[in-house]
Amino acid sequence: MQRKNILPPTISNQATSLPVTPTCSSTSAGPDHHHRRVISNHPVYQCCSLNENASKKLCRKQPLQVLAHTETQLIRAYPAGMRIDSSNFNPLIFWAFGIQMVALNYQTEDMALHLNASMFEQNGRCGYVLKPAVMWDRNHVMYRRFNPLEKEFDGLHTVHFHLTIISGQFLSPGNYQCSPQVEVEVSGIPVDCAKQKTRIMLRNALNPIWNETITFTIQFRDLAFLRFSVLEGGTSGSGSGHAIAQRVIPFKAMKSGYRHIRLRNAHNQPLPVSTLFIHSRIEEEGEEIQDGTKSLSKEDSMRESTPVAEGLILAQYS
Repeated sequence: MQRKNILPPTISNQATSLPVTPTCSSTSAGPDHHHRRVISNHPVYQCCSLNENASKKLCRKQPLQVLAHTETQLIRAYPAGMRIDSSNFNPLIFWAFGIQMVALNYQTEDMALHLNASMFEQNGRCGYVLKPAVMWDRNHVMYRRFNPLEKEFDGLHTVHFHLTIISGQFLSPGNYQCSPQVEVEVSGIPVDCAKQKTRIMLRNALNPIWNETITFTIQFRDLAFLRFSVLEGGTSGSGSGHAIAQRVIPFKAMKSGYRHIRLRNAHNQPLPVSTLFIHSRIEEEGEEIQDGTKSLSKEDSMRESTPVAEGLILAQYS
């Protein structure tokens, strides 16, 4: 019995042809299942289920084929068996390749789970979020040419995100003598990932004032997330790095102007009065974008979004 590849070695005429994918595990597989030839259209109930290592290897070696395959078929990625501590991988790695079902260990509250929650808060936690247009829109200039692992994209518009951390309010409930520091991290495709920090404010977690501006360059904003972390700098300002509050927000949900960001604890539960006061400005090719195209929640002075009823999806899976 020969071992079959998940995807075909090549896809001819990638710009115009339909995705060509081989058969995967199916509930109706007969005795001749391993002798079938590769077909272009599969029943909807066929789904590939791969652990994170196999999924990463596949995405690295055949990125365009994976994106083509996930236009019509489901793929499930799940944590490797060696994660005996129930830790999680970064789900963005697989979302960027159109993988719909990214399984995480819900018993472990970490950044991966916070990203997952932020992704589906965009749609009122209905369970489904529309994929970026580059993965399914045949009229998109990067359709069938988008490779998340590349460093330059001639069909995407680079944006410059200018963020001013003005002040904080009640950042550490019960201990306002700690020394807070704000870390802002952009999570997305590899070229967009970046991290910057403010200075440490000694012994003032009640109303620290930073007035510091940081800038990020983002090429693929559809799958970019901003993580605000308030770190404990230590009484001497040594910067221990212990997180006392955090919040993850999709970049598409950010609006230009002044905003209060409601913070959450390590279990992603809202803190009653802890906020960051910020000012944000987004520029694309020298012109400012006044408003984003998505919204998140009322608590951040953002419009509520409406459920997506059509198009390809990313599915929440546990």
